[in-house]
Amino acid sequence: MNKFIFILLSVLFPLMCCAQGSFEDVKKAAEKGDAISQYNLGVYYYTGNGVEQDEEQATNWFEKAAEQGHEGAANALKELADKFLEQATGSQR
Repeated sequence: MNKFIFILLSVLFPLMCCAQGSFEDVKKAAEKGDAISQYNLGVYYYTGNGVEQDEEQATNWFEKAAEQGHEGAANALKELADKFLEQATGSQR
């Protein structure tokens, strides 16, 4: 279920981000500690929407948001961890 929600948000993300502003606006707010912006920046990096795809940066921003209690970021981290484990073991869930 969480994976479905994460994928759904990744697909809808471009529409949601327009309300918050450009990548640079989101990045500035994330750097100032805004948890929602940190999560959104993580999604930018995870999806590669408007920026080069970078799972390490995505994980970094998801961690920052999750530390502030952002549930979506915590779910994203779980999905990334599951993905890593699947790749490392060569198995599917």
